[in-house]
Amino acid sequence: LRRGMGFGREQGLYLPSDNMLFVALGAYVGRDNLKARVGHMSTPRLAAVSLAGFSALAVWSYFGVREAELARPAAAALGGSAAICAAVVLERKKWPGFLEHWGRRSLEIYLAHVIFLSAVRILLHRYLNFEIGFVHLALGVAAGIYGSIALYYACARIHLLYLFSLKKRAATSATAGRSSTGSATSPRG
Repeated sequence: LRRGMGFGREQGLYLPSDNMLFVALGAYVGRDNLKARVGHMSTPRLAAVSLAGFSALAVWSYFGVREAELARPAAAALGGSAAICAAVVLERKKWPGFLEHWGRRSLEIYLAHVIFLSAVRILLHRYLNFEIGFVHLALGVAAGIYGSIALYYACARIHLLYLFSLKKRAATSATAGRSSTGSATSPRG
């Protein structure tokens, strides 16, 4: 009997205990600056490793090898290596300017993306009768990211930025009346 929650036909969500070994290995391998270790490789070589890793994962996924328990560590290592190499290539080529902007606006994207993603999905599915999953995914993600950023700038124009802030609460009256020694002070001084 497999442990985990079913996700359609696939077993998509595994229990955390199933992956503890991989988390521990990742923490051990990543304890040093991994970026510095791959930084000496040439950019074309890094790009080739990244492309090969993502391609192998796609083929692996297509043929259902991900179901084999012994394949999971190899797939995790392959995907992690491909992602790290891709990140170093993007940084060297100065391509991630848009990623930096997304990072600065990540709270806004997190808070509002579902509104725009859902709107695109409803529009494509219900009104346009469009059923290609990749198009739903690509357009939904783009609308979620850029719609959230546009909403942030619209809120900034009308001075509603507090909708996207994590401001600290003001001190309550009970704690505001305390002196530095911790005793309550008289309101009259």
